[in-house]
Amino acid sequence: MESAVPGLSIGLMISDEGQLVPLQDRDALVARESKRGEFPTLRSIDDNFRVRAMGWGKPAGMSPGGRTQFEFHVSVPLSAGPLVPCACQRFRTALGG
Repeated sequence: MESAVPGLSIGLMISDEGQLVPLQDRDALVARESKRGEFPTLRSIDDNFRVRAMGWGKPAGMSPGGRTQFEFHVSVPLSAGPLVPCACQRFRTALGG
Protein backbone atom coordinates (compact mmCIF):
# COMPACT_ATOMS: atom_id res chain seq x y z
CA MET A 1 0.00 0.00 0.00
CA GLU A 2 2.86 2.34 0.76
CA SER A 3 4.10 2.12 -2.82
CA ALA A 4 0.65 3.11 -4.14
CA VAL A 5 -0.04 5.99 -1.74
CA PRO A 6 2.67 8.69 -1.69
CA GLY A 7 3.77 9.56 1.84
CA LEU A 8 1.98 6.65 3.51
CA SER A 9 4.00 4.96 6.24
CA ILE A 10 2.52 2.04 8.19
CA GLY A 11 4.80 2.25 11.21
CA LEU A 12 2.64 1.74 14.31
CA MET A 13 1.11 -1.33 15.91
CA ILE A 14 -2.06 -1.11 17.99
CA SER A 15 -1.56 -3.18 21.15
CA ASP A 16 -4.27 -5.32 22.75
CA GLU A 17 -4.74 -2.44 25.20
CA GLY A 18 -5.31 0.02 22.33
CA GLN A 19 -1.94 1.77 22.69
CA LEU A 20 0.09 2.86 19.66
CA VAL A 21 3.49 1.16 19.61
CA PRO A 22 6.19 2.37 17.17
CA LEU A 23 7.62 -0.50 15.11
CA GLN A 24 11.35 -0.91 14.66
CA ASP A 25 11.04 -3.76 12.12
CA ARG A 26 7.47 -4.05 10.87
CA ASP A 27 8.24 -6.61 8.19
CA ALA A 28 9.83 -8.99 10.70
CA LEU A 29 6.81 -8.64 13.01
CA VAL A 30 4.39 -9.36 10.17
CA ALA A 31 6.43 -12.38 9.04
CA ARG A 32 6.55 -13.79 12.58
CA GLU A 33 2.84 -13.27 13.25
CA SER A 34 1.73 -14.58 9.85
CA LYS A 35 3.44 -17.91 10.59
CA ARG A 36 0.94 -18.21 13.46
CA GLY A 37 -1.99 -17.39 11.15
CA GLU A 38 -2.33 -13.86 12.48
CA PHE A 39 -1.66 -10.34 11.27
CA PRO A 40 -1.01 -7.64 13.87
CA THR A 41 -3.22 -4.55 13.83
CA LEU A 42 -1.11 -1.89 12.16
CA ARG A 43 -1.68 1.81 11.66
CA SER A 44 -0.16 4.66 9.69
CA ILE A 45 1.98 7.17 11.55
CA ASP A 46 0.11 10.18 10.10
CA ASP A 47 -2.81 11.21 12.34
CA ASN A 48 -4.25 13.23 9.44
CA PHE A 49 -4.40 10.21 7.10
CA ARG A 50 -5.16 7.16 9.21
CA VAL A 51 -4.85 3.78 7.57
CA ARG A 52 -5.40 0.63 9.61
CA ALA A 53 -4.75 -2.97 8.58
CA MET A 54 -5.57 -6.19 10.42
CA GLY A 55 -6.11 -9.84 9.63
CA TRP A 56 -6.65 -13.31 11.04
CA GLY A 57 -6.85 -16.91 9.95
CA LYS A 58 -10.16 -18.75 9.61
CA PRO A 59 -10.25 -22.51 10.16
CA ALA A 60 -11.54 -24.78 7.41
CA GLY A 61 -14.72 -25.56 9.33
CA MET A 62 -15.72 -21.89 9.31
CA SER A 63 -14.76 -21.12 5.72
CA PRO A 64 -16.57 -21.64 2.41
CA GLY A 65 -15.53 -24.83 0.68
CA GLY A 66 -14.02 -26.24 3.86
CA ARG A 67 -10.63 -24.61 3.22
CA THR A 68 -8.62 -22.54 5.65
CA GLN A 69 -8.57 -18.88 4.72
CA PHE A 70 -6.99 -15.64 5.81
CA GLU A 71 -9.29 -12.67 6.29
CA PHE A 72 -7.70 -9.26 5.84
CA HIS A 73 -9.25 -5.84 6.47
CA VAL A 74 -7.97 -2.36 5.66
CA SER A 75 -9.62 0.90 6.62
CA VAL A 76 -8.62 4.09 4.82
CA PRO A 77 -9.91 7.67 4.82
CA LEU A 78 -12.61 8.46 2.28
CA SER A 79 -10.35 11.25 1.05
CA ALA A 80 -8.03 8.59 -0.41
CA GLY A 81 -10.37 8.40 -3.40
CA PRO A 82 -9.15 6.38 -6.39
CA LEU A 83 -5.88 5.44 -4.68
CA VAL A 84 -7.67 2.91 -2.50
CA PRO A 85 -8.40 0.20 -5.10
CA CYS A 86 -4.86 0.52 -6.47
CA ALA A 87 -3.29 0.22 -3.02
CA CYS A 88 -5.46 -2.74 -2.07
CA GLN A 89 -4.72 -4.58 -5.31
CA ARG A 90 -0.98 -4.08 -4.90
CA PHE A 91 -1.17 -5.35 -1.33
CA ARG A 92 -3.24 -8.37 -2.35
CA THR A 93 -0.71 -9.19 -5.06
CA ALA A 94 2.14 -8.88 -2.55
CA LEU A 95 0.37 -11.40 -0.31
CA GLY A 96 0.15 -13.83 -3.21
CA GLY A 97 -3.60 -13.49 -3.75
